[in-house]
Amino acid sequence: MQYRIIPDLVSRRVRETPAGIAFSGLDENDAWQPVTWFLYGERVGRIAAALRAVGLGRGHRAAILAPTSMDWQYTQMACLVRGIAVVGIDANYARDQCDDVLRSVAIDALFVQDERAAASIPADVKAGLKRFVTFRSGSGSSPSQVTTLDALLRPVVERYSMDAVAADVEPDDEALVVFSSGTTGRPKAIAYTHRQVLLAVQLILDAYSDIEEGSHLLCWLPLANLFQRVVDFCGIERGATSYVIEDPKAVMQYVRRVNPHLLIGVPRFYERLYAGVLDKLAESSRPVSAAANWALEAGARRARAARGAGSSFVVERLSGRVADRLLLRRLRMMFGTNMRYLVSGSAPMPLWLLDWFEGIGLPVFEAYGVSEDIVPIAMNRPGARRPGTVGKPLAGQEVRLADDNEILVRGPGVFRGYAGTNPGELPAPDDHGFWATGDYGEFDTDGFLRVRGRKSDAFKLSTGRWVAPAGIEDLIRRLPYVEHAMVLGAGQRHLAVLVSLDPARIPGVNGPAPTEGAAEPPGPDAEEIVRRDVLDSTELLPPFQRPRGLLLTTRVFTIEGGELTSNLKLRRNVVEKEFTSQIQRLFVALDHLPDRPDGRERGPGNALLVLRA
Repeated sequence: MQYRIIPDLVSRRVRETPAGIAFSGLDENDAWQPVTWFLYGERVGRIAAALRAVGLGRGHRAAILAPTSMDWQYTQMACLVRGIAVVGIDANYARDQCDDVLRSVAIDALFVQDERAAASIPADVKAGLKRFVTFRSGSGSSPSQVTTLDALLRPVVERYSMDAVAADVEPDDEALVVFSSGTTGRPKAIAYTHRQVLLAVQLILDAYSDIEEGSHLLCWLPLANLFQRVVDFCGIERGATSYVIEDPKAVMQYVRRVNPHLLIGVPRFYERLYAGVLDKLAESSRPVSAAANWALEAGARRARAARGAGSSFVVERLSGRVADRLLLRRLRMMFGTNMRYLVSGSAPMPLWLLDWFEGIGLPVFEAYGVSEDIVPIAMNRPGARRPGTVGKPLAGQEVRLADDNEILVRGPGVFRGYAGTNPGELPAPDDHGFWATGDYGEFDTDGFLRVRGRKSDAFKLSTGRWVAPAGIEDLIRRLPYVEHAMVLGAGQRHLAVLVSLDPARIPGVNGPAPTEGAAEPPGPDAEEIVRRDVLDSTELLPPFQRPRGLLLTTRVFTIEGGELTSNLKLRRNVVEKEFTSQIQRLFVALDHLPDRPDGRERGPGNALLVLRA
C-alpha cells in the first residue's frame, strides 16, 4: 500500500473503480441511496473548492460537531484534501462537556448539524471562527455568521476533481484530532498525522485480509469515534461499501437489509443485543421459550467446550448441531447471510457473553486499543483468536508490562503528547517512547494479551485487600434487567454496588420502564428478586469480593447526561458525584451491621443490605 496522504485512498478508487459503490445513505423515505466512487470524489472536490474559495487550507483546523451522516463523510475528506485537520466532536456530549472540548483546541471552522446546534455554540468559540457552517437548513433562525453547506457550495459552479483543489499536503501534517474517552475527567485532544492514519489502515487490513472489494460495512458509531473513522478508511482502501446509519439506536433495524460481512461495536451494545433476544423469547409460548432457551444453552456449552472450559466437545458438538437446526440458524439470520464475525472494542467483553454469541455461530473478535495510539494495540483476527483475550499485538507495536502489570505500548502510532491547551501539564509518553495505558494486563504462554481492568478503577478496602471491580461488575451485569453496575468501597470495610436497573424486565414484576432522568425506586418484590439474583451471581467469588450492600436506582444513565462516554462506558467520577449522599448513607448502614461469616446467608439482615437511591 503506497499512499502519501489520506485522500490518495479516494483518488485511487476514483481512478480504478469509478462505478463501484462507495457509500450508501438513507433518504427521507428510508431507502438506501448509493453513491459511486466517482460521485463521491466529485462531491468531495466541490466542497474542497468551496473551502479554498473562503481561504481555508493547510494548517487550519475544522471541527465537525454532528451525528454520523454522509455530509460528515464528504466534509471530512474535503478538509483533508485541503490540508485542514479534522477535529471530530461527539454530538452526544453533555452541553458543558461539549463547550469544554470546543474551547480546548484552536479551530478555524465549525460544521454543525442545523440551526439549533449552531445556536448552542458559545459566543467566545464563534468569535474565533473563520467559517461557521450547518449541514442542514431548517425553519429556525440562524446566527448571522452561520451559512449552510448548500450556500457555501453555491458559488462553486464548476466540477472540480480532488487533485485540482488539493493543497500541498505532507504525510507528517496533522490530519485528525480526536478526544480521549473522558472516563476519569475532561476529554483530552490528541492529534494524528496522515502517515499515522495510513499506518493504522495498513496494519488493520493486514490482520483482516478478508475485507475486500464488494464487502458491506456499517458506519453507525459516532464519527467522532477514532476507530469508526479508521474502519471507514479501510473500506475505502479495499473498495468496500459503507452503509451510513445516522441513528445508532436503529442499527439493528438495518443490519439485515445491509447484510454486512462484519459488525463492529462495544461490549454494552452486544449486551443489549443479548438482552433483546431474551426479551423476545420471553414473549413466546412456554414450550417455544423452553426449547429456545435449551438451544441457546446448548450453543453456549458447545462454545465453552471448544475453548476447553466445559465437558466433552464431541458430546456438546452433537447437541449444538441439534440446537442449530432448532433455533440458532434462524437467530443468526437477524444479522443477514454474509456475517462472518463480530468485532468488539473499548472494554473487555465477559466470557459468558463471548460464549453466547459463539454459541449462535457468530464469533466475537475482541480488539484492544487506547485513544493515545491510533494503531490497535492487540487484535483477535482470522487465524489467530483466543476468546477471553484481546488477541496478539499488531506488527510494529512493542507491548510490555510494567512491574505492576500495567500495559505499556510503543510504536509509530503512539501520540506524541496532547494537543489541547496547556499540553505540558498533561501526561505524555515516557523518555523511551512508551505510553502507560492505565490498564492492567497479562500475556498467556502463546502471547495473547488479557486486559484485567483499569488501574484507576482498582481500590483498596480498609482491610488492606485490593479490589478490581471489572470482574464483579460483569457478573452482575449479566442479569437481564441490570443496565449498569458500579462497584464501590474504596477505604471501606465492605463492598457495595450501585445498580441501575429496568424494573419492567425483572421476571414476575410489572414495573414501569425507566425514562430519562427517572429515579423512582423499585417495589419490594423487585428489591427481593435483585437481592437474591446478586447473591447467586456472586456466590463463587472470594468472600471479600462479594458485595455486602446494593444501591438500586431506575435512573437512566446517558451520554447526554454525562454519566456515559461515547463508547457507553461509565464515567465513574460523575456517577459517584451524583449519588454521593445515597452512597454515604449505604456505607454508614453497612458499618453498623455485624461482621458476616464466610457462608452465604440468605436472611434479610446481614446477607445483603439493599437501599433505594
